[in-house]
Amino acid sequence: MALKNRMKWIAYAFVLPALIIFTISVIYPVIENFRISFYSWNGLSPMNPVGLTNYIQLFRDPDFINALKNTLVWTVTTTVIGVLFGTIIGILCGLTDINTTVVRTAIFSSFGISATASGMIWLGVYQPDFGLMNAVLEALGLPSLARPWLGDPNRALIYVIIAYAWTQTGFSMIIAYGAISSIPQILYEAALIDGGNSWQITRFITLPLITNAIRLATFLTFLSSLKAFDLVFSMTGGGPIRSTEILGYFMYTDSFYYFKLGYGAASVIILLIAVFIIAIPVLLERSEKT
Repeated sequence: MALKNRMKWIAYAFVLPALIIFTISVIYPVIENFRISFYSWNGLSPMNPVGLTNYIQLFRDPDFINALKNTLVWTVTTTVIGVLFGTIIGILCGLTDINTTVVRTAIFSSFGISATASGMIWLGVYQPDFGLMNAVLEALGLPSLARPWLGDPNRALIYVIIAYAWTQTGFSMIIAYGAISSIPQILYEAALIDGGNSWQITRFITLPLITNAIRLATFLTFLSSLKAFDLVFSMTGGGPIRSTEILGYFMYTDSFYYFKLGYGAASVIILLIAVFIIAIPVLLERSEKT
């Protein structure tokens, strides 16, 4: 018994440094942000308590409502595109006999680089004067289709979504490919002996066995999209006319550009609540299974 208690305290001692770092870098900032959200403060003058005024004003603010709508469209669309194409590519790479290392590395590299760097790459693609997109259209004899891609308020969000979905496709591909690699080959051999074709094998063996992996990829991609900021900052700065402004960028501009720190903190809390609403049921379900 004494040895067991001793080992338990040793385990606590190993966990304690990480717990301290987590408390300082995550728990304390969240608590402090929640406290600031009840004040009107520009970062320099004394903090003025305003109660729930920041939260009430947020839902009366057309710019916040616009950012909320953009975030919903952004999050759902980038998740669907990234997971769908990533899963398809992962299945193709996992079921083929050809060595796909180069293909997988090339696709996964989009996930490996920073969102800011990805934004600069796609900014070059969409650049109206010497960008890749317009250059390809002109080379194909379609100069009439060339346009300032990120200058149209009605379509700019679509093009930024495509750029962000590109960065997330590699992650879903690796998750799907790893799940397929863990499927016992004997199942495929038995299906072939029974006369199953490629579509039947994929539908009745591969997809059911990688469902949990796809759900994990969807969950993580959704959370990543929900808190996105870097790519929008580097590509459009929320423009034109706030057409690509999402919650992460709204929080940044109100906090550090307009110096409404309490107002920006309130928007962060709303984003945090959305993350909790999405994350907690999934985590509880996974903990019950384990």
